[in-house]
Amino acid sequence: MTETSSLHVVIIDDSVQMIEMTSDFLKDKFPGIGISTFTTGEEALFKLKQSPTAFILDYNLNTKHPQALNGLQVMMQLKNKFNSPVIFLSAQERDDVAVNAITYGAYSYVSKDKNSFKRLQVILGNILNSSKVKRNLNTQKTFTMVLAALVILLTVVLIMTRLK
Repeated sequence: MTETSSLHVVIIDDSVQMIEMTSDFLKDKFPGIGISTFTTGEEALFKLKQSPTAFILDYNLNTKHPQALNGLQVMMQLKNKFNSPVIFLSAQERDDVAVNAITYGAYSYVSKDKNSFKRLQVILGNILNSSKVKRNLNTQKTFTMVLAALVILLTVVLIMTRLK
């Protein structure tokens, strides 16, 4: 079982049913996962204060409300505010739409079909593993810096002792 206590995913979709299905699937596959949900990009941008592990975003967000931000616009604002990967989960199956989303900064693009949740599980697993690697590297860098400082301090103490 993977460690998911530090995994927090934000789902932004104008379909409450899709939010519930995605949330239920993620809770089943990633026990302990934290999930925040929003039905508009504006609400997410206003309420979110901390960067999640990842965003799951509907490409065709708010097509019923022409004044509202669409999925691509929301992603671009999320990328400006947070340093988290954005995964599009969308009914839009055209290759040019997926390429456009990734060109503008999406981590991945998943079409909604019978296998979409399985692909989403693999992608989130990769993101979680990547986050663990980054944390381990940061820990190693910190340890190396502390060790280097101790070596320098010990060298200074030895030199001072010899000078007496």
